[in-house]
Amino acid sequence: MSVRMLGLACATIAVVFEALGQIALKKAANRSVITTASGWRIPVSIVAQQPLLIGMGLSCYLMTCILWTLALSFLPVSIVHPMGSIDLIVMLVLSRFILHEQITVRRMIGVGIILAGVILVGTN
Repeated sequence: MSVRMLGLACATIAVVFEALGQIALKKAANRSVITTASGWRIPVSIVAQQPLLIGMGLSCYLMTCILWTLALSFLPVSIVHPMGSIDLIVMLVLSRFILHEQITVRRMIGVGIILAGVILVGTN
């Protein structure tokens, strides 16, 4: 495996860990709200209510930092940094299937433009 491919692999895996961390933290936040009889949503201590999800989210962020550092050791920052935009694509897919959020046509077009930009920068 070439140095370039190794750097791209590290950056791609880092993006996945970042997205998984976001999902874990979102799930923790969703579960840490009490709804009153009148319909008010009151946040409670997230760390006290969801320590496992918080720990998973933070662990994913730690892995992201390690993998980004490795990617930067193999590739120029001008290539690695734009790859972080792929996180938006991964988050869109994960939020749809894990959090059951809606994906609009406008978002899909935006993601397509972002992906095109990442490809243009990454294949330089």
